[in-house]
Amino acid sequence: MAVVTQQLTTMINSAFLQEVKESNVELWTAVHQLRQLIVDADPTASEARRLVSLLSQLRDMFAFEFSLEEAYGFIEGCRGIAPLVAQRARTAKLQHQELYLLIHELCEQAEEAQYRGVAEREFPQLLAKAAEFDSQLRAHESFESELIIAGYRT
Repeated sequence: MAVVTQQLTTMINSAFLQEVKESNVELWTAVHQLRQLIVDADPTASEARRLVSLLSQLRDMFAFEFSLEEAYGFIEGCRGIAPLVAQRARTAKLQHQELYLLIHELCEQAEEAQYRGVAEREFPQLLAKAAEFDSQLRAHESFESELIIAGYRT
């Protein structure tokens, strides 16, 4: 038996969340490029510039993606939502904030290193941070996929 709350809560709009994710091909292409760079990295000046550029693109793309997901993939002010469902929806939205802050900070570090002329030297550290971001992004995407599937079942 599920306990239902009468508080205003957040729920997932599975169809729209899935649609938003699937329609942003440019974002997922850039994510794939980052993953390839992480795997095949060669610490040269051109690769360092490529990483800085890619991180800048991803920062902007994720800002847009997360705003779309939150506008269309989540419904605010719902009544009668099971507390676990509402909590998981809130968690997904909080993860958006955390992921955006991570990519923003990483981008700032990479741009600063490029500005100072040390991006090639700091390339391994920047790449390690990019891999950490990607790991957290994968976990988030897996979590949201579970939410989407669960939403179709209810």
